Formats: sequence, C-alpha cells, structure tokens
Amino acid sequence: MNLVGSVEAAAILDRPHPTVKRWAASGRLPHAVKMPGDTGAYMFERSVVEALAAELVAAETAKRQARIDRLEKQLAKARAA
Repeated sequence: MNLVGSVEAAAILDRPHPTVKRWAASGRLPHAVKMPGDTGAYMFERSVVEALAAELVAAETAKRQARIDRLEKQLAKARAA
C-alpha cells in the first residue's frame, strides 16, 4: 500500500490543502487511515488520489469543450444573421 498525506494529495489533485481535508471528512476522497485525535492526519492510497485527479481533469476538459461548443454555435448563429 503506497500512502500519501493530505499535503501530497493536494499537490497531486492540484487543489488547496483545506479542500482535500474537507473532501476526506465528507467522504468524497476516501482515506485509508486517519491518525488519532480531532486533528489527526489523513493518509490516502496514492492510486485513489491519482484516479480522482484523472476524473477531475476529464470533467474540467468536458466542461471546457461544452463551453467552446456553445460559443461556436453562438458565433455561427451571429454570422448567419
């Protein structure tokens, strides 16, 4: 099992550290281990973090492409008018 801490997970995900901690607490990013105590550190399986990073990139790419498609449609409509 290859574990990474929340700081490294944040770097892999290209998200702020507080976001990663919030995702871990909410279950959006499953953690492998949580250290004891209220402020105990989260540890994550690297493969899970990398899979989520790939999903985020794919979703962002799809959003960008949808926006480009809408703008191209608007431009074509404006040119036809």
